[in-house]
Amino acid sequence: MDEVDSAIVHHLQLDGRLSNRAPAEKLGIAPSTCLERTRLLHKRGTIQGYRAQISLPEVVSVYTMTGSGDFPVHVTAQDTDRREIVGFRTSIIYQHLTNPVLDPLPPVTPPPPSAA
Repeated sequence: MDEVDSAIVHHLQLDGRLSNRAPAEKLGIAPSTCLERTRLLHKRGTIQGYRAQISLPEVVSVYTMTGSGDFPVHVTAQDTDRREIVGFRTSIIYQHLTNPVLDPLPPVTPPPPSAA
């Protein structure tokens, strides 16, 4: 992977919906060259796919626990009367759990873009 490939990957990490023209213009290469390089990056497995990045500002963290198949979700709320969090309605948000927490699940965020 050369500097041009790295720059293409960088631009696609910032915005995976870019057309081939946008990075080509920024890098001073022909759109057809950008398309061919992007296809090769896919073929070699450097680019493995694209995903949507969503924002769930109320969810702080998710944990696995012993003793059950539940996943406690740590959320923020404006007040204790609020029972609807991120589109899910529940009455057990404030339940106190005594099971030991094993591990926090990793956040679902894309990796930072590599330097171009």
